[in-house]
Amino acid sequence: MKNSIFGTIFGFCLLAFVVSFTGCAILNDSTSSTNTVAIEPAPSTDILQVGDRVKITFSGLPIEQQMLPQENQINESGDISLPLIGTIKAAGKSVSQLQQDIQKAYVPRFYRNLNVSVGTERFYYVGGEVKHSGRLPYLGGITVMKAIQSAEDFTDFADRKHVRLTRSNGKIEIVNCKKALHDPKLDLPVYPGDTITVPRGF
Repeated sequence: MKNSIFGTIFGFCLLAFVVSFTGCAILNDSTSSTNTVAIEPAPSTDILQVGDRVKITFSGLPIEQQMLPQENQINESGDISLPLIGTIKAAGKSVSQLQQDIQKAYVPRFYRNLNVSVGTERFYYVGGEVKHSGRLPYLGGITVMKAIQSAEDFTDFADRKHVRLTRSNGKIEIVNCKKALHDPKLDLPVYPGDTITVPRGF
């Protein structure tokens, strides 16, 4: 009789342990599936940056008040300058945001009716000992090494240790592309308006 009771109690405890263990396993699995690392989206190429060139056109004005299109390069302070309203912040805004801000600055302070359109061109430049030098469209997320690859790579005479990166504000940085090939931290980012010059080796 005692053995029967003992067996019943033992069986019940064993069943409880199995149920508890299974529940924990399920909980851990569900927890791990919800704690996956989110991949951050790439920054939008619609956001204007220092060095971008923007063209502003105006319409809807009477003939006697018509304004000529304005072409500006966003300066290192992130601003552009326009007639009547002076400087206005451009860097860090989307094209549509800048368009709205310019319109609000003009209307109704200077004009009752005015339509503003903003377009942008973004380029960087690669020259020197590359196989295809010239102006290339900036699409974001590019580095010195990638820019040189976009220019069809180095020529056989390139000095890969002293590649010059000239920022749109005139600052010059030297990149050792041989070292950057093995250490990505040395491969500097390229921004709109930058110029990459590969010198000739000796």
